[in-house]
Amino acid sequence: MEGEECKAPVAAASAAPAVASGPRSGADVYTAACSACHGTGAAGAPKLGDAGAWAPRIAKGTDT
Repeated sequence: MEGEECKAPVAAASAAPAVASGPRSGADVYTAACSACHGTGAAGAPKLGDAGAWAPRIAKGTDT
């Protein structure tokens, strides 16, 4: 829904700690963490490339 925070699923703790593999591209981050909702519009998430859905959010500024 509009105005709600992103509620990406939190991975369950694994037996082995995650190891940083170094810097990742924006595309890699999007694919791993954002595309599940923002690629399909799940839970009302604005889709990537849908300027009309993003405009009201962007207008609120980065502090919001």
